[in-house]
Amino acid sequence: MLQKILRFLDYIIKGSYKAGGNKHIFTDQELYEEYNLTDEEINIIESVIKERK
Repeated sequence: MLQKILRFLDYIIKGSYKAGGNKHIFTDQELYEEYNLTDEEINIIESVIKERK
């Protein structure tokens, strides 16, 4: 589970997409679905993000 969350965070932090090559801005929900995250994993991610704000 931790590895899955880290891959997700790596994607959103480092931007593993081509700069300027993607016109679509992904919502959190779209990314959660793309990575097939469970509710538990989503809660962990959101708690980490909330702590950083």
